[in-house]
Amino acid sequence: MDGKFDDTLTLVSGGKEIEVSGPIHTWGDDELGASIDVSISQDDLAATGSTRDEIPRGASKFTLRARVEGDGALAPGPASATGRAQVRTQSGAQTYEWTVPVTLAESPPAENPANPPQTPVGVG
Repeated sequence: MDGKFDDTLTLVSGGKEIEVSGPIHTWGDDELGASIDVSISQDDLAATGSTRDEIPRGASKFTLRARVEGDGALAPGPASATGRAQVRTQSGAQTYEWTVPVTLAESPPAENPANPPQTPVGVG
């Protein structure tokens, strides 16, 4: 299994949580599924999370939510993302770990269906 992170991860809940996702590029012939743990670090804060269910062989992407424990919140900007995949194989298990730089970005504001954005009308 070859996992990575998306270049930009989305902050939610005022920086207390992150929507974490990334591609899974290849699966080994004997790999059956995987669980992934992540840690997203910025300065002296970290958010951690895990996949709830095993990711099945052949999946091309993983998603999960990581949470900051305790006080503090992450902010938009550069961070470091570490992933650890525990891969179940036909003969046991293997562990893969990777760390890459990522960018944290605030989630766009949710649209309110009762008040859709106004489209400017041209003057003719």
